[in-house]
Amino acid sequence: MTNPALCRLLCLLLLAAAPIAGLWFGEGMLPLVSIPAAGSLLILAFGAALLSPSPRKREKYYVLLAAVVMFVGAWAAGYSLAKRALADCLQQGTAIQSALESYRNIHGTYPQQLEQLGIKLPGQLLLHASLLRYHPAGSDYRLSFKTGNIQFEATRYTPFIAHRQED
Repeated sequence: MTNPALCRLLCLLLLAAAPIAGLWFGEGMLPLVSIPAAGSLLILAFGAALLSPSPRKREKYYVLLAAVVMFVGAWAAGYSLAKRALADCLQQGTAIQSALESYRNIHGTYPQQLEQLGIKLPGQLLLHASLLRYHPAGSDYRLSFKTGNIQFEATRYTPFIAHRQED
Protein backbone atom coordinates (compact mmCIF):
# COMPACT_ATOMS: atom_id res chain seq x y z
CA MET A 1 0.00 0.00 0.00
CA THR A 2 1.24 3.43 -0.80
CA ASN A 3 -0.97 5.45 1.55
CA PRO A 4 0.89 5.67 4.91
CA ALA A 5 -2.17 6.93 6.80
CA LEU A 6 -4.23 3.93 5.66
CA CYS A 7 -1.39 1.53 6.52
CA ARG A 8 -1.09 3.09 9.97
CA LEU A 9 -4.85 2.81 10.54
CA LEU A 10 -5.00 -0.82 9.44
CA CYS A 11 -1.94 -1.65 11.56
CA LEU A 12 -3.59 -0.09 14.62
CA LEU A 13 -6.86 -1.91 13.93
CA LEU A 14 -5.03 -5.23 13.73
CA LEU A 15 -3.15 -4.45 16.94
CA ALA A 16 -6.43 -3.55 18.67
CA ALA A 17 -8.05 -6.75 17.41
CA ALA A 18 -5.24 -8.97 18.75
CA PRO A 19 -6.19 -8.87 22.46
CA ILE A 20 -9.92 -9.04 21.69
CA ALA A 21 -9.44 -12.12 19.52
CA GLY A 22 -7.11 -13.66 22.11
CA LEU A 23 -9.67 -13.12 24.87
CA TRP A 24 -12.43 -14.56 22.66
CA PHE A 25 -10.50 -17.77 21.95
CA GLY A 26 -9.34 -18.08 25.57
CA GLU A 27 -12.87 -17.71 26.96
CA GLY A 28 -13.98 -20.33 24.45
CA MET A 29 -11.30 -22.59 25.95
CA LEU A 30 -9.88 -23.15 22.49
CA PRO A 31 -6.27 -24.35 22.62
CA LEU A 32 -3.78 -21.76 21.47
CA VAL A 33 -2.43 -24.26 18.95
CA SER A 34 -5.86 -24.89 17.38
CA ILE A 35 -6.25 -23.88 13.76
CA PRO A 36 -8.65 -20.96 14.41
CA ALA A 37 -6.62 -19.49 17.28
CA ALA A 38 -3.19 -19.99 15.70
CA GLY A 39 -4.45 -18.79 12.33
CA SER A 40 -5.90 -15.64 13.86
CA LEU A 41 -2.69 -15.00 15.77
CA LEU A 42 -0.60 -15.33 12.63
CA ILE A 43 -2.90 -13.16 10.51
CA LEU A 44 -3.18 -10.41 13.14
CA ALA A 45 0.50 -10.36 14.11
CA PHE A 46 2.02 -10.59 10.63
CA GLY A 47 -0.65 -8.33 9.17
CA ALA A 48 0.10 -5.63 11.74
CA ALA A 49 3.84 -6.00 11.18
CA LEU A 50 3.57 -5.85 7.40
CA LEU A 51 1.27 -2.81 7.56
CA SER A 52 3.48 -1.01 10.04
CA PRO A 53 4.36 2.33 8.41
CA SER A 54 7.98 2.21 9.56
CA PRO A 55 10.50 1.25 6.85
CA ARG A 56 12.85 -0.28 9.47
CA LYS A 57 12.71 -4.04 9.97
CA ARG A 58 13.47 -3.76 13.67
CA GLU A 59 10.35 -1.67 14.29
CA LYS A 60 8.25 -4.14 12.30
CA TYR A 61 9.55 -6.91 14.59
CA TYR A 62 8.47 -4.85 17.60
CA VAL A 63 4.96 -4.52 16.15
CA LEU A 64 4.91 -8.27 15.48
CA LEU A 65 6.07 -8.99 19.03
CA ALA A 66 3.52 -6.59 20.53
CA ALA A 67 0.66 -8.26 18.64
CA VAL A 68 1.80 -11.73 19.72
CA VAL A 69 2.19 -10.69 23.37
CA MET A 70 -1.23 -9.00 23.45
CA PHE A 71 -2.95 -11.97 21.78
CA VAL A 72 -1.32 -14.63 23.96
CA GLY A 73 -1.74 -12.59 27.16
CA ALA A 74 -5.42 -11.99 26.46
CA TRP A 75 -5.86 -15.66 25.52
CA ALA A 76 -4.34 -16.71 28.86
CA ALA A 77 -6.58 -14.26 30.73
CA GLY A 78 -9.66 -15.52 28.87
CA TYR A 79 -8.75 -19.16 29.46
CA SER A 80 -8.27 -18.46 33.16
CA LEU A 81 -11.59 -16.62 33.32
CA ALA A 82 -13.37 -19.54 31.62
CA LYS A 83 -11.83 -22.06 34.02
CA ARG A 84 -12.88 -19.92 36.99
CA ALA A 85 -16.42 -19.59 35.56
CA LEU A 86 -16.59 -23.36 35.17
CA ALA A 87 -15.37 -23.92 38.73
CA ASP A 88 -18.00 -21.43 39.96
CA CYS A 89 -20.72 -23.40 38.16
CA LEU A 90 -19.51 -26.61 39.82
CA GLN A 91 -19.28 -25.04 43.29
CA GLN A 92 -22.46 -22.95 43.23
CA GLY A 93 -24.77 -25.26 41.32
CA THR A 94 -26.64 -26.43 44.41
CA ALA A 95 -27.01 -22.84 45.63
CA ILE A 96 -28.70 -21.94 42.33
CA GLN A 97 -31.02 -24.93 42.72
CA SER A 98 -31.90 -23.78 46.26
CA ALA A 99 -32.56 -20.25 45.03
CA LEU A 100 -34.84 -21.64 42.32
CA GLU A 101 -36.82 -23.61 44.90
CA SER A 102 -37.11 -20.53 47.16
CA TYR A 103 -38.36 -18.49 44.21
CA ARG A 104 -40.93 -21.19 43.37
CA ASN A 105 -42.13 -21.32 46.99
CA ILE A 106 -42.66 -17.54 47.02
CA HIS A 107 -44.04 -17.00 43.50
CA GLY A 108 -45.63 -20.39 42.77
CA THR A 109 -43.63 -20.86 39.58
CA TYR A 110 -40.03 -20.93 38.43
CA PRO A 111 -38.56 -17.72 37.00
CA GLN A 112 -38.38 -17.28 33.24
CA GLN A 113 -34.72 -16.21 33.56
CA LEU A 114 -32.10 -16.85 36.22
CA GLU A 115 -31.52 -13.10 36.58
CA GLN A 116 -34.93 -12.88 38.30
CA LEU A 117 -33.42 -14.70 41.30
CA GLY A 118 -31.56 -11.51 42.25
CA ILE A 119 -28.34 -13.31 43.16
CA LYS A 120 -24.85 -13.38 41.66
CA LEU A 121 -24.86 -16.06 39.00
CA PRO A 122 -21.87 -18.31 38.30
CA GLY A 123 -20.40 -18.87 34.87
CA GLN A 124 -20.23 -15.25 33.70
CA LEU A 125 -17.74 -14.40 30.94
CA LEU A 126 -16.76 -11.11 29.30
CA LEU A 127 -17.25 -11.83 25.59
CA HIS A 128 -19.12 -15.14 25.54
CA ALA A 129 -22.54 -15.93 26.93
CA SER A 130 -22.75 -17.36 30.45
CA LEU A 131 -21.72 -20.99 30.81
CA LEU A 132 -24.79 -21.76 32.91
CA ARG A 133 -27.92 -22.46 30.86
CA TYR A 134 -31.43 -22.46 32.32
CA HIS A 135 -34.61 -23.83 30.76
CA PRO A 136 -37.83 -23.58 32.78
CA ALA A 137 -40.43 -26.22 31.93
CA GLY A 138 -43.63 -25.74 33.90
CA SER A 139 -43.20 -27.50 37.23
CA ASP A 140 -39.60 -28.46 36.43
CA TYR A 141 -36.44 -26.86 35.04
CA ARG A 142 -33.13 -27.87 33.55
CA LEU A 143 -29.81 -26.28 34.50
CA SER A 144 -26.76 -27.18 32.44
CA PHE A 145 -23.23 -26.18 31.59
CA LYS A 146 -20.60 -27.77 29.41
CA THR A 147 -16.86 -28.18 29.30
CA GLY A 148 -15.27 -29.99 26.38
CA ASN A 149 -17.39 -33.06 25.76
CA ILE A 150 -18.75 -33.24 29.33
CA GLN A 151 -22.27 -31.85 29.89
CA PHE A 152 -23.42 -31.23 33.47
CA GLU A 153 -27.20 -31.24 33.94
CA ALA A 154 -29.53 -30.80 36.89
CA THR A 155 -33.29 -30.70 37.26
CA ARG A 156 -35.69 -30.04 40.10
CA TYR A 157 -35.35 -33.65 41.19
CA THR A 158 -31.70 -34.39 40.41
CA PRO A 159 -28.40 -32.77 41.38
CA PHE A 160 -25.81 -31.99 38.71
CA ILE A 161 -24.85 -35.14 36.86
CA ALA A 162 -22.05 -35.34 34.30
CA HIS A 163 -22.82 -36.84 30.90
CA ARG A 164 -20.16 -37.55 28.32
CA GLN A 165 -21.13 -36.47 24.83
CA GLU A 166 -19.80 -38.41 21.89
CA ASP A 167 -18.72 -36.48 18.81
